Amino acid sequence: MRFSPLLKVLVDRYYASNVGLCLHSDSSLYHVISYLILLRLEEVGIPQLKRLLESQSTIKIYKFLKFILSHDNLHGWIKDELCKVYDEAFIHDHILLQLSNHEDQLERYIQQLESQVNLKLTTHHSTIPPTTIKPFNLTNPKPRLVPTPEKIPTIPPHKPVPKSMYVPPLESEKIALMRDTQKYRAKEKLEDANSSQFSCAYTEKSEKTKKVIQQIIQEREAKVEYEPIRPVPVPVTTKEAPSLKLNTTAILREGARIQKLEEEEERRLAGLEAGERDTADYFKWQGEVKEETAARRLAEQKKRHLEGQLSYEEAIIAKQTFIQETKDKVALMKEESEQFMREYFKRRDDERKEMRRLVEATMLGHQNVKEAKIKLQQMKQRLVQKMEKENQELLKKALEEEEAEMRRKVELIQQIKAMESIPVSRTKFVDLTETGGQGLLSEMSVVELRERLALLKIAKSEEQEKKKKGIAATKEAKEKLLQEAMTTINRHKEAQAVTDKIKNIKGKDSNKKNLSIATKDKELNDLQEKLELKRKERERLRQESADATRQKKNLALSNPSTPLSPLETLLRAAGST
Repeated sequence: MRFSPLLKVLVDRYYASNVGLCLHSDSSLYHVISYLILLRLEEVGIPQLKRLLESQSTIKIYKFLKFILSHDNLHGWIKDELCKVYDEAFIHDHILLQLSNHEDQLERYIQQLESQVNLKLTTHHSTIPPTTIKPFNLTNPKPRLVPTPEKIPTIPPHKPVPKSMYVPPLESEKIALMRDTQKYRAKEKLEDANSSQFSCAYTEKSEKTKKVIQQIIQEREAKVEYEPIRPVPVPVTTKEAPSLKLNTTAILREGARIQKLEEEEERRLAGLEAGERDTADYFKWQGEVKEETAARRLAEQKKRHLEGQLSYEEAIIAKQTFIQETKDKVALMKEESEQFMREYFKRRDDERKEMRRLVEATMLGHQNVKEAKIKLQQMKQRLVQKMEKENQELLKKALEEEEAEMRRKVELIQQIKAMESIPVSRTKFVDLTETGGQGLLSEMSVVELRERLALLKIAKSEEQEKKKKGIAATKEAKEKLLQEAMTTINRHKEAQAVTDKIKNIKGKDSNKKNLSIATKDKELNDLQEKLELKRKERERLRQESADATRQKKNLALSNPSTPLSPLETLLRAAGST
C-alpha cells in the first residue's frame, strides 16, 4: 500500500505495451513480482525469488522480467516516472543500486527462462510404442503395517472443590435473620397502631370545653362590626337557545336540510289526502315500548349494583377470618423457628472452630510460595523497563523523520498557494443588443426579451380584470342565495320551538312513570335488606378484633418487666459472638 503509486506505473505501462497479450486478472501477480524485485530483493535473495517464480507460468514471468529489467527501460522512462512521485536520491539508493548489485544473476536467470520458453515452443514428433498387455499382480499383496499403539496420556489428578464453595457465608444468614425479625416487629407495631388509639391521652374535648369555645367565638363576632357579604344573585337564563353566527357553508347546508324536510312533509300530506294511513299511532306505541324497556333496564342496573355491594361485604368478612387463621399459624411457626435456631447456632460454633484450625495450617504452607512470586515479579519488572527504553528511542527517531517530511510538504504547499494567489483579470463586457450566438431558433437579445416581458405583463393585467368582474357577479348571486336560505331557516326554527315545548311536557310524564315502576320491585328490597345485615356483621367482627388488641396492649403496659422471647435472646447471643 505504501509503494502502490510506483507499482501502478510499472504495471500500467506493461499492459499498455502488450495490448491484448496479457490478462487483467494477472495484475496482482505483476504487482507482487515488481515489489519483490525492486524493493525487497536484498531481504528475499535470488534463490528464494527463483523458487517463488518457478511456481508460476514461465512465459508470463519471462516477458515481465525482460520488460522491467531492460537497461533502456530501467534508466529511461521508468526512472523519469518514478522521480515524479519519489525523490531522486531514494530511487538511486534503494532501487537502482540494489538492481545493479544483482544484475549478473538476474540476466542469467532471464537467459535460463528464455531457453525454457524456446524448448516449449519447439514441437517434438516421436513415435509412441504400442501398448503391451501385462497380467494383474493379484497373488502377492503387500503386507499390512501393524499400527503403532498410541500413548495414553496421563492426566494429573485435579484438586478437589473446597467445602466452602457449597456453604453460604455466615454474614448473609445473620443479616437475613435480623431482617425477618425486624420486619415481623414492624408489622406488629403497625397492627397495634391501626387497631387502637393511644391510651395515655384523649384528643376528644369535653362538653364544657366546647361550650366555652363557642361562647368566646360569639363574643368576638359581636365586637366586630362590618358589612356582611351580599350574595350575588344567579343570572336569569332564558329557555331559548342562544343565537349562533353561521358562516356561508353552514347557512347553505341548513337551508338544504330544511328544504328537504319541507319536501318530505309535502309528500306525506299529499299521501294522506290520497287515502294513505297515518303512522302517528304506530310511533306513539313504539315510544311506549321504549319507555317500558328503559324502566326495566334501570331496575336491572340497580339490582346488579346491590349484588356487587353484597359480594364486597362477603369478601371483607372472609378476609377478616383468613387474617385470624394466619395469626394462629404464625404463632405456631415461631415456636418451631426458635427450636431450629438453637440447633443452628450450636452447629455453627463447631464449624467455626474447625475452619480456624484449617486456616492456621494452610497459612504456613503459603508463606514460601509468596517469596518466590515476589522475586519473579521483580525480574519481570526490570525486563519491562529495559524494553520501554528501547521503544522510546525508536519512537523518537521515527518522529524526527516524520517531522522533516512534514516540513518539506509544508514548504511545497506554501509555494503552490503563492502561485495561486497571483490575480487574474476575468472581466467580460456584455452587449445587451446582441444574441448569445448558440445557434438556437428561439435565441434573442436581452433588449428583445425585456420588450416581450412587458407585453406579457399587459396581457396578464387584462386577464386579471376580467376575472375580477366575473368574481363580483358570482358573489352577488351567492349573497342573494344566502338571504333566501336564512329566511327559510328562521321560519323553520320558529316552528321547531313550538313542537319542542309539546315534547317536553310529554317527556316529564313518562319519566315519572319509569321511576314509579323501578321502585315497586320486591327483589331489590330483599337485596337491600341482605346488604344491611352483612354490613352489621362486618362492623361486629371489626369491633371484636379491636377490643382484643386493646386488651393485649393494656396487659403489656401494666406488666413492663416482661421477659424477652426465646428468639430475641438467641439473636442477642448471636450478635455478641
